[in-house]
Amino acid sequence: MLDDSRVGIVAYGSLLAPDALRDLFDGVSDRITPVTVSGFQRRFDQAASWRETDGRHCAVLNVAPGGDNWFNGLFVGDITRPEFQQFRQRERGYRLVEVTAEELEPYSHTEATGPIATLDDAALTDHDLVLTTVGTKTDSEILPVDSYVDRCLSGAARWGEEFHQEFRSTTMVNTGETLGDYLAPDETSGRQD
Repeated sequence: MLDDSRVGIVAYGSLLAPDALRDLFDGVSDRITPVTVSGFQRRFDQAASWRETDGRHCAVLNVAPGGDNWFNGLFVGDITRPEFQQFRQRERGYRLVEVTAEELEPYSHTEATGPIATLDDAALTDHDLVLTTVGTKTDSEILPVDSYVDRCLSGAARWGEEFHQEFRSTTMVNTGETLGDYLAPDETSGRQD
């Protein structure tokens, strides 16, 4: 990270929750905006590094580059060096990849709730580097951690119903179905095995 560079990150899992963002980034409320990122697929196939797991239910979210897929997430701009170091520690087990300007679009239909403001669209293009995390501990046999799913869904819901529904429909589970379909049999507990 160069000292005079403007760096942003795209969060797409439990960091969708405003309280998680505020815990990690100082003064985040005026540096964030919902976005879509094309050319990546979001999946529950990353083995958890620090979360409590239960047997096969040890998957957290990951994005993998490729194809015509996309995911929705949050762009956090103007990351400071200390924030970047904290973010890297929290996201151990992932590597950082660049998100190009062509892959990043402001989310046009969000209805955020709570005390988080959004950046104007021009602020996205003012950054020298935008990064997201790609998992290094993937496993095609593992299933989502139930409490982590709940945390992610709660965070996604804070950005409006459409954002929440698209989170469910664009996120894949190792069963070969979307998160929405995976949750349909039992929305609250005891996910499918």
